[in-house]
Amino acid sequence: MKKILLPFIAALAVFAGCKEEKLSVSTGVGELTLSVECGDSDFSDKPMLKSVAAQNINDFQIVINKLSDEYGEASTKTWEYTVGTFPKVHEFAPGTYDISVSSPVAEHLSYDAPSYYAYETFTIIADRVTVLDVVCSITNMKVSVAPTDNFFRQLSEYNITVTAEYDDLSVPVTVVWTQDDFNAEGKTDKVAYFDVAALSVMVTGKRTIDGSDARLDEPFQITKVAAKDHHIINVDVQLVGQLQSSISIRLDNSLNQKESNFTVGGFEEIPIPDEDEEEEEESVLPTMVWASNPEFQTVTIDGDLDVNIDIYAPRKIETFVVRVSDNFEEFVQVLTDVDADAEVNPDTGRKPNRKYMDLIGDQVLFDNLAELNLYLPHGSEVLGKDYVAFSLSSLVPLITTVVEDDYVTFTLELTDRDKNTLVQDLTFYSPKK
Repeated sequence: MKKILLPFIAALAVFAGCKEEKLSVSTGVGELTLSVECGDSDFSDKPMLKSVAAQNINDFQIVINKLSDEYGEASTKTWEYTVGTFPKVHEFAPGTYDISVSSPVAEHLSYDAPSYYAYETFTIIADRVTVLDVVCSITNMKVSVAPTDNFFRQLSEYNITVTAEYDDLSVPVTVVWTQDDFNAEGKTDKVAYFDVAALSVMVTGKRTIDGSDARLDEPFQITKVAAKDHHIINVDVQLVGQLQSSISIRLDNSLNQKESNFTVGGFEEIPIPDEDEEEEEESVLPTMVWASNPEFQTVTIDGDLDVNIDIYAPRKIETFVVRVSDNFEEFVQVLTDVDADAEVNPDTGRKPNRKYMDLIGDQVLFDNLAELNLYLPHGSEVLGKDYVAFSLSSLVPLITTVVEDDYVTFTLELTDRDKNTLVQDLTFYSPKK
């Protein structure tokens, strides 16, 4: 077996590169690595993470508070950074901490981008690396206006005013759309992002035909509001010159599904029309997407490999293992080493061992991967997640050090919290040298 493993171990040394040796001496501290992403940037419910511009994320504020030490004694120590200045690896004393990440502090109103915020707690263990993935969610509301063609024909001048009031401000926050904000096709790029608060809408204008005033009798209110809402204000007019009282407001909330009907006093209510067809319910079953190989066809190990798999599990991942074919089981034996003290089976000449890698609960595997400067998502990066960016790009090239002119299969197998199971084979051909 040593002869089989020698080329594999030698290859690991090459792929690891020049790496600092680590002595098995306790330092008394733990380490934290942090990644920050922004979700829901398009106010939609698609299960894809969308990141804002890198330079904007680098400006996000990070505040870490130590809540207690490893013995439960309370602490008040605080660290402050931006994402751009946070160390690649940060050492902390063992204990319990919390972290908040927020986009740069702005007023209650913004015209260029949503606001983001995230809060999590985490634990630092001595001589361990804690990997923390923080996803920031939108905390404010998007407001846009969409007048009808009839509105543009009937009014030569107009003000569409949206107002919000906040307890910490003495005057309301107001945004006004005028004729100067719309192009010849009646479109506008102007949108506003309000901190969550009830909105008041008022519309005034002058008729094209004679310049007479047209206005709502009184503002109408939007009281059902929440973070991530997109309020689209549709405005129309009646030919008699008075703004139509049943101005409708439609909530385009794919994250917060709800409807709102509005009636201005004294006039007929026109309810928001229901959709003719209900949206097809999204699948809750786990799926895997290999963007560079959608059909999961056999791949020859030749040059640069793209083995990056997007894993979606709407019901959250509960178990995740990677199995390998028999001709590459030595790979698992090196990495797991769970039966190092077991006796050799006289019939096979081998020690008993697993043929799979448990990416959630096998600490020996995690430690060995780190020692060999290899990486697979594992532990808290996988457990309970609805999305995992899984890559085998660094491991697959090692097949050629052990297997020649043969096929090796990695089988990815996961279950979610509803016990749905997904099994997917990834097969690679190691050519003859």
